[in-house]
Amino acid sequence: MSGRTQFAMGYKHSIDDDKSHDTVLSALQSWDQQELLSLLADKNKTDSALWRQVLHFDGWYKGGVAGYLSTATKLYAELRGEVADEQDAGDVWADWRPSNPAASAELAAVAELDSPLFAELEQAGLANLGQCCFVVVAGGLGERLGYQGIKLRLPVETLTHTSYLEAYVQHLLAMQALANAQLQSPIQIPLAIMTSDSTHEATQSFLTEHKNFGMAEGQLVLIKQEKVPCVDVIEGSADDGKPKLKLVVKDGLLVMKPHGHGDVHTLLHTSGLAAKWLQEGKKYVHFIQDTNYLILNGALPMLGACVKHNWGFAFTTVPRKAKDASGGIVRFTSPSGKHSTLFNVEYHELDQFLRTRAKTEFPDGDVNDPKTGFSPFPGNINGIVAALDSYVPVLEASKGFVPEVFNPKFRANANKCAFKSPARLECMMQDYPKLLVQYQIEHHDESGKGGVGLVQFHSSVVYSPCKNDAASASEKAKNDIPPQCASSAEHEVFAINRLKLRALGVSLPKETKQQSWLDIPVDCSGPQVVFGSGFALSQTTLAKKFTKPSAINLTARSTLIVEGADVTFDSLELDGAVRIVACPGAKVEVKSLSVKNAGVEYESVPADSDPVDAMRGYRLKQLEVKEFRFDTPGNYVINE
Repeated sequence: MSGRTQFAMGYKHSIDDDKSHDTVLSALQSWDQQELLSLLADKNKTDSALWRQVLHFDGWYKGGVAGYLSTATKLYAELRGEVADEQDAGDVWADWRPSNPAASAELAAVAELDSPLFAELEQAGLANLGQCCFVVVAGGLGERLGYQGIKLRLPVETLTHTSYLEAYVQHLLAMQALANAQLQSPIQIPLAIMTSDSTHEATQSFLTEHKNFGMAEGQLVLIKQEKVPCVDVIEGSADDGKPKLKLVVKDGLLVMKPHGHGDVHTLLHTSGLAAKWLQEGKKYVHFIQDTNYLILNGALPMLGACVKHNWGFAFTTVPRKAKDASGGIVRFTSPSGKHSTLFNVEYHELDQFLRTRAKTEFPDGDVNDPKTGFSPFPGNINGIVAALDSYVPVLEASKGFVPEVFNPKFRANANKCAFKSPARLECMMQDYPKLLVQYQIEHHDESGKGGVGLVQFHSSVVYSPCKNDAASASEKAKNDIPPQCASSAEHEVFAINRLKLRALGVSLPKETKQQSWLDIPVDCSGPQVVFGSGFALSQTTLAKKFTKPSAINLTARSTLIVEGADVTFDSLELDGAVRIVACPGAKVEVKSLSVKNAGVEYESVPADSDPVDAMRGYRLKQLEVKEFRFDTPGNYVINE
């Protein structure tokens, strides 16, 4: 493929290096890993698959096998309420005071789509387009959705069947084209995709098949994350109340699982990408998840907010219901009051955390504010932005590693001395701010710049991932929780485009239409609107596409699809379906267009139909669509 591939985490050992073997054996002996030692004991098998696996892990992981077991043992002891070593134990933030992040107006801003703040931040983002780069975290398959391929191959919506990966790439290329129109010298907006063993080859093949969807040689890079060993309690070791951990072996190999999306920071460090981007003049890196297309609506305002506030890191957040299964953003203030920052606290910890660490302010833990109906702690959606001028040195100091967590599931009545199944250390990309703040304190950085901030948006603007299967989504919907599945993600795309048109002053039908597919209620209110990448990069650019909002009329049953960066509308009367596709360089003016046809309708599908349709329970049947396609650059007028 044309994009480079990095197999990151480096630090490779040579299989013939006796010193490496001896180091590993010594570490395993000190941690009483008898089962593994017995399998590695045969010196004649030092080139075995198990030896290669152990040496590879020992080579890339910070501190090697000994470091991994040490961290797992320390975190396990903390879970049991023990502290083994005063120097190395405990939470370094334990004496920092948690509070509502909105207590500081400078840190927390709420951006409504049609608000002056949104417009201001978007404009600031537009002015700094050439300074950003992007990373997509894409280590997962779509098996849970009933889809056997990579999730990036799934369609964002089924009117155009544009995949998530193509949509992301095309959006960045449209941003790049706009930046180049503003700047005197051409720039590229680079993209890195973090893959896993499960997704790497399929992602590479998909990109090769489609020639990187238009990205240039070296502009798109794959970085593949590693796996870490699972651990379990050594049988009989808990008899004295101090259980020990062992690396789990099955069928002659270590049982390995993904380390978590925090590996993205390790990969950007060890591959040299972050440092390269900084050297090329880039200032901000955006991290996005694989199947949350709406996050692109927040890219420009998030960039603008980082520029405006000189933030070193920023969270994209949404209003969050108390005890919702999403991390909450909490403000932390040091005992001296000298330092204040924002950290993510995971949902399964937040309620008890508040009851114990902030019991005066939050005696009932994580509860909804009666004035807003939401928790005071906004939801983290893992759409994050980091400033490269601090990101690179911070990762250099930590060797790219972020704090880890250990979250085994315990057997009942076992006093936390037995796991239901083997567990592993994990890391989360949203925990990077802990490294950033620690680095600033250690380096006595009192400039006030490079802090941690957040911007809050309505979830309908930036968050509607496709991640749950139909059964799970149905259960969530019954409990008034967003289903976050294929059908809801698709219709949220239609809905946000209607919202964007309304914000411009376009009058659209107000009636709502709910339908249920696979026991999942879906807002099928129309019209259904799809804007291809480049057409509506911002509200400012969209306003230039609809010069007379009062002359745009779409009925509720209508479908409007626009693909092309330079299409403008003066007048449109639509009762049915129309699709306008314009290639780069084709300038299309819709002076006047009136269309009435059969349009698009919903059609139920059986469970054994195409997986993309089956996960929705319906297909959008295009009965009659008036299509205008312009495949040659030039100036065109539609007047009919």
